[in-house]
Amino acid sequence: MSEPSAFPGTIATVRRSLERTFVEEDPRDAAWRGTVGTARTSVRVDVVPDPGDPAQPLVLATAEVLPVPRFTGPLAQAVLLEHDGFVLGRMRHDGSSLIAEQAVLGGHTLHQDEMTVAVWTAGWIAANEGARLQLRVGGMDPGDPREPEVDVRRGAEERVQVVRERVARWLEPRGFVDDDVWGLHGPAGSTRVFVSVLHHLERSTAVVAAAPVVIDCDLTDELAVEACAIAGDTTVGRFAYTPERRELWFEHAIVGDDLQEQELAHALDAVATTADAVDERLSAAHGGRRYLDRA
Repeated sequence: MSEPSAFPGTIATVRRSLERTFVEEDPRDAAWRGTVGTARTSVRVDVVPDPGDPAQPLVLATAEVLPVPRFTGPLAQAVLLEHDGFVLGRMRHDGSSLIAEQAVLGGHTLHQDEMTVAVWTAGWIAANEGARLQLRVGGMDPGDPREPEVDVRRGAEERVQVVRERVARWLEPRGFVDDDVWGLHGPAGSTRVFVSVLHHLERSTAVVAAAPVVIDCDLTDELAVEACAIAGDTTVGRFAYTPERRELWFEHAIVGDDLQEQELAHALDAVATTADAVDERLSAAHGGRRYLDRA
C-alpha cells in the first residue's frame, strides 16, 4: 500500500509520468492504477519506503500473473527457470497470488521513461507468463520466451555503448574491472557481481547486476521454494536458475535511460548483500558450491 503522506513528490511524478500513456483506473489504495497493453492487464503502482533506507521512496509496479493460494515446489522451480530469460522484472508469491513486479528507485532520480517501462514490464509479464508457468508445472517445455512486438529504433548499439561507458566509470572506484571475457565485474564478499548493459524494447536500455549464489547445483523443489522465499522478503532482486550451467544467481535489472549513479549503487548493493548473505546457507542445505569455493 502506498504512503502518500510520506512521499507526495514521488507519487505526483508517478501520476504525471503515466497519465497519458496508459488507461487509468480508480487508484483506490494505490498511488496509480491502470490497464496495460492489448490484454488490458491491470497494473498498480505503490510508493513505499526502501527497507535499506526508510527515507528513500521505492516505486513498485505490480500485476497479478495467477491466483495461487499455495506456492508449490514445481511452481517455484518454474519461476526460477522463467527468470533466467527475463530482462526486467520478477515474479513473487504474495500469499494468495503470483504477481509480476518491477521496482524503481523514487525521489529525485525517478524519470518518466523508467516509470513507463516499469508499468509496461509488470503488465507484459502478467499477460504472458501464466500459460508458460502452467506448461512447466505440467512437465512441458514452453519454448523460447515470447518477445515483445516492438520496432527497435535506430541507434540501439550506440545507446548501449554510451550507458555502458557511464556505468564503467561509476564502477571503477568500487573495484570493478572490465575484461574481454567476463565484462564488468567486481568483488562482493564470497561471490562476485557481474554487470551487463542490454538494449530493451524500442529505445530503452537495461542494466543488469547479477551474482552467482550456488554453482554445480541441481534445481530441486526445496531449493526453489527457499530461494523464492528469500527473494520474497526483499523488494529488489530475483533468483534465476540456468540449467545448462547448473547455477543459481541473484540479480536485479534497472532501466539504463537517464541512469544516475545512486540508482546503480542501489541495485549493486541489493544484489551483493543478498548473494553474499545466503550462498553458504543454500549450498549447505541443497548441495553445490559457493562461487568462492569453485576450483
